[in-house]
Amino acid sequence: MQGHSAVLLDDGTVPDSHLDLFTGRAEGADQSFVFPVGACLLASPNTTRPVRCTDPHQAVAVGNAHLPDTPGGEPPSHEDFLRLVEARCRELARAYIGPSFQESRTFHLNSLLIDPASWRAGSHTVTCMVEYYTASGQPRSVSGDQLRRDPGIPA
Repeated sequence: MQGHSAVLLDDGTVPDSHLDLFTGRAEGADQSFVFPVGACLLASPNTTRPVRCTDPHQAVAVGNAHLPDTPGGEPPSHEDFLRLVEARCRELARAYIGPSFQESRTFHLNSLLIDPASWRAGSHTVTCMVEYYTASGQPRSVSGDQLRRDPGIPA
């Protein structure tokens, strides 16, 4: 995980050189890399980045969840991480999309994992996203806002 927030330019991209500047100690501060709610996300094996929603994308950010600290500050196991994230992401998806949202074959909830070193450094916030899939379970790209009733409303 990077140590900054994503900032979108007017064209929906993130500037390569943008870092939120601050003064003081970073130790103990949440340095999570998160995306703005409604950001359309292009996913590849090595990165996830925001794009304009009119461009092909595989996911949309539905909210950011701050995870509680663990006993001793150690990173949660993969299973514990998923358990911590699952309920919070479902709540955020329902707040963003509507109370009737349910995961299905074509809409899956997900989040990026937090690297153990980042967790120890204080990064405990993740972006919850809904990813798009075909009926046969393959990732799919979409254009436009597939989650809202009125696709003319920009995400």
